[in-house]
Amino acid sequence: MSQIFLSPHMDDTTLSCGAGIAQLQAAGVAVRVVNVMAGHPPDPLPDSPLVRELHQRWGAGAQPITIRRAEEARANALLGAEVIFMDIPDAIYRTAGGAALYTAGDAHLFGAVHPDDPAGEILKATAPPDAERVYVPAGVGGHVDHCLTRDWALRHLPASKLIFYEDYPYAAHQHAVSIPSHDVAPRLRYVGEREFEIKCAAIACYASQISTFWRDIAHMRRDLRDYMTVVGGGQLAERYWVVSGTTDD
Repeated sequence: MSQIFLSPHMDDTTLSCGAGIAQLQAAGVAVRVVNVMAGHPPDPLPDSPLVRELHQRWGAGAQPITIRRAEEARANALLGAEVIFMDIPDAIYRTAGGAALYTAGDAHLFGAVHPDDPAGEILKATAPPDAERVYVPAGVGGHVDHCLTRDWALRHLPASKLIFYEDYPYAAHQHAVSIPSHDVAPRLRYVGEREFEIKCAAIACYASQISTFWRDIAHMRRDLRDYMTVVGGGQLAERYWVVSGTTDD
């Protein structure tokens, strides 16, 4: 048995599904994590204030993708998952006619997909990897890369195979889940302290990304425990969604 997790960026499935992945691996399930927007940026880099801001925050040099891939590999080694990297660059690096498409921070990254974004056409022409179950982001928060990844799976794969994960940490602030053209029902995956600790250790591998959401590792652990406990109604859990009427409903 194998299951695939589609990750828009190099950290998304660990943040959202890390405990579940560790639980699956312990049960003997082979897990592959496919990082969709993991390509290297163009050279020269787009002249964008957003690129400059994020590169400074990450502290990973002018070409951080090599470092971010290494972080992803270390995290998934802890989770027990195989890692695959695709070549589409992150939204902050994508261009049309040499000009960056997403330059205004949240106003662009959490808005509509740019009509000239080449990622959409690439994904339309590319079949995603298939498995018995394919986990995809629900698109909570509306990040363009998360929505592109979700819609890629919806376009090419039968809904009965798809399990939608809540995009953490965005899901901690926006609770509504809406999947285009489908009604969905929630499913909880309860986990124990072992899986929680593995997930925390895996998230800590992303040294370049921690400051985006938390002050430090201790802050991350508190936030994550609080969120997973609320999701589980007093127990640690991750929440997933399936299309209503499928066998998992």
